[in-house]
Amino acid sequence: MRLEKFYKERGQELAGYIYRHISDKSIVEDIVQDVFVSLCREPYVSMFEEMTEVEASRYVYRCIENRIVDYYRKEERKSTVLIDDMDSLSKGELQVNFEDSSIDKIIVSDFIRAVFQRLSEDEIALFKAAYYEQLPRRDLAKQYGTTEVNLNMRIYRMKKKVNQIIKDLGVDIYGN
Repeated sequence: MRLEKFYKERGQELAGYIYRHISDKSIVEDIVQDVFVSLCREPYVSMFEEMTEVEASRYVYRCIENRIVDYYRKEERKSTVLIDDMDSLSKGELQVNFEDSSIDKIIVSDFIRAVFQRLSEDEIALFKAAYYEQLPRRDLAKQYGTTEVNLNMRIYRMKKKVNQIIKDLGVDIYGN
């Protein structure tokens, strides 16, 4: 099947399929364009021309699904904050590692700083030990001189407090 013919006949349908997964029209257009531009290169052009319409359709949909997954992985990576030095939180210095935008760095570092400024030093230390250093709960319980059950309750209350702080800052943690 000819690639140009396939694009003209099925391009809108493919864009609609992508739009059901990603509601940003510009991203949808970018993905459609990216898929077809990549198919315009050899050996894909020759391979595509030898395919039946059904085979071509399956192949293009598989390419699009891969691009959609790549898009969400990239978005997830963007929103993942890597805190390099948890001790710097108390000093107001926060190292945030992002791939792209320095604006995102500023917004997120200010946001994280705002969250952690509302926690006590003990809660920050517990957060650091439990999540950053990922120490086993049994070891943490010994370190804090308490039982695992009590430690788990402290961590639960701290997470609940952090969620409330995030809500108070006006962020919808559930993406609604």
